[in-house]
Amino acid sequence: MRTTVITAGALAVAIALIGAAPASAVPASSMSDGLYIVGVDIAPGNYSTSGPDEDFGCYWERLSGTSGEFDDIISNDYIVAGRSQVTIKPTDYAFDSHGCGTWTLRASST
Repeated sequence: MRTTVITAGALAVAIALIGAAPASAVPASSMSDGLYIVGVDIAPGNYSTSGPDEDFGCYWERLSGTSGEFDDIISNDYIVAGRSQVTIKPTDYAFDSHGCGTWTLRASST
């Protein structure tokens, strides 16, 4: 009797895994506040935003890792007004943004 229960449980797990939706294979071309992994969550490229969406300004950083250590920061900026642009390279590990509104991938000139 116990073997039947274990087998039924394993079958239920297998069916659930088969029916699970696959993750998106295409990285997004726009993003809002948050931490994004380059090539997984977002595509590398040239992004722009219309400017800070809060009274405290816009802060962004390109990262080589997500340990939280200062050495992870490749480049960063703090904008209090106006448009902002950033080039996220394929070699960047992640991009983090706060208070910047929506970043949108700009069309390539090539």
